[in-house]
Amino acid sequence: MAKYLALAVALCVALSVAWADEKKDEKKQDATPEPARKAGDRWEYAELHYTAPRTTFGAFKGAKGDAQPAPVPLKARGKATWVTGEGETEGDSWEDLGAKLKAPAAAKDAKPAAHKVKVLNHLGAQGWELVSSDGSAMTFKRKAK
Repeated sequence: MAKYLALAVALCVALSVAWADEKKDEKKQDATPEPARKAGDRWEYAELHYTAPRTTFGAFKGAKGDAQPAPVPLKARGKATWVTGEGETEGDSWEDLGAKLKAPAAAKDAKPAAHKVKVLNHLGAQGWELVSSDGSAMTFKRKAK
């Protein structure tokens, strides 16, 4: 009797698995397929690099009698670079890069973040879409013209 019960349970499990596979195949057939890529879709890519200004320390300054001369702070300038297949445009700040790319100017007393947004909006208006960002570099793409 136990053998028949085990056989019946095994048969039920096998039928359930087969039925589930059949339903899965039906769902796959009903799903709309992803549209095929057009042969003419071509992309061009660009990168936007930014290095924030930071303070470094250079030579030491102090009188001859000082026990510990103090280091002289040197402010390294920032750098924003737009790189495309056609060339590079480099600026000392977001504001400078925006001016070189002919982006609309932000307010006179605007913070660097406002200038950055103006540059990004200008690139978006030209058809560039952000693909990825890793902190200091952003990758963009747009359909090739």
